[in-house]
Amino acid sequence: MKKLFLFLMVIISVSCAWSQGVKIGVGSGSPDASSMLDIESTSKGFLPPRMTTVERDAIVSPADGLVIFNTTMNCLNYRAAGSWYEVCGLCSPQPSIANAGSDQLSLSGVSATLSANTPIHGSGTWTVISGSGGSFQSTSDPATIFNGVAGSSYVLQWVITNNCGSTTDEVSISFVPLFTCGDNLSYSGINYTTAMIGGNCWFTKNLNIGTETNLNTNSSNDGTIEKYCYDGLSSNCNTWGALYQWNELMNYSTINGSQGICPSGWHVATDSEWGAAISSSPSSLLSLNSGVLCNGGNCGGNIYYANGSTYGYYWTSSEQSGTEAKRRIFSGNSNFQSDFISKNMGLSARCVLNY
Repeated sequence: MKKLFLFLMVIISVSCAWSQGVKIGVGSGSPDASSMLDIESTSKGFLPPRMTTVERDAIVSPADGLVIFNTTMNCLNYRAAGSWYEVCGLCSPQPSIANAGSDQLSLSGVSATLSANTPIHGSGTWTVISGSGGSFQSTSDPATIFNGVAGSSYVLQWVITNNCGSTTDEVSISFVPLFTCGDNLSYSGINYTTAMIGGNCWFTKNLNIGTETNLNTNSSNDGTIEKYCYDGLSSNCNTWGALYQWNELMNYSTINGSQGICPSGWHVATDSEWGAAISSSPSSLLSLNSGVLCNGGNCGGNIYYANGSTYGYYWTSSEQSGTEAKRRIFSGNSNFQSDFISKNMGLSARCVLNY
C-alpha cells in the first residue's frame, strides 16, 4: 500500500512539473515562462535524433514542429505545413578566397616565383592545370618557385581548402624559347641578326620598332612605342634603324639594364656592356650599321648620318641624372667616346641578351 502511494505521488509531482515547464542543467532554476523545456548549458549542446533522409521519410505521420538532424544532408530538418524543411546554414569559417597572383608571360629562363595569397582559413595547394614538364618546389607554399620548359605555357591553379569547402584561382605562366647567340631573332616583323661581342650577345643592327612620329613631337608615356626616322623619312628607319628619346626607349623605367622596348629576354645595352664590347672587339662594332642623332625631334642639317665610318650615337640604359643619360659615340674608325646628354635627344639603340 505504501509503495502504491509513493508511485502515485511521483506521477502527480511529474505531471505538475511538466504542466509548469521543466528546466534542465547544472544549478537549474525555474524554466523560462514561455518554454515547457528549458535546457541550460555553457559546455554542451542539444542533440536531436539523427537519421538519414530515408529514415526521416519513414516516420509515420510526423507532426508539424518535429525536428531531426539529417545525416544525408548534414543539416537540421523541421516539419511544417506537411513538408520537411532544411536548416543548413553556412559552414564557418569559409575557406579564404584564393588569389593565384598576376600572370607572368614571356619570361626568359625556365623558372618563375609565384605570388599567391597566404590562407587565413584553410590550406593552399598548387596544381598544374595545363602544360607539360612543369613542377613546383613546394605545392603548399604560396610563393614557391615553379620550374617549366623553355617555349612552354602553363595554367596553374591555387586551391584553398578547409572542412567547409574550397576556393580556386588560376594564373598563366609562359617562357620564351631558348636562344642561341648567332641565330636570327624576329621581333615585331623585323629580322635581327645577332653576334657575341665582349661576352654578350648583341643585336647586330639598330632597333627599329614602334610607330613613326613627327620630328617636332616629343614622345609620351601613352602605351604606344613612338620612334623617329632621320630627316622624317621612313626609308631611313628601314636602312639605319629608328631613333628614340631615352624615356621612350626605356619604357619609362630608370633601372640600368631594363628591358625597355627590347624583346622579352633582352635589355637595352648598359654603359658597361658597351665598354666591354669596345675593349673586346671594336672592329666588330664598326662592322655593324651605326646610329644617328636627332635633337629633341629636330633633325637639322648639323646632324651627322652615321654609316659605320663617320658618326654613331647610341643610348645606354645607364642614367646620369634625372634629365640626362649616358651615351656612346663612334667617330671615325677607332675613336670611341662616352659622355651623357639630355634624355630628350633622339639616338639609336641596341639590345643585349639577358644571362
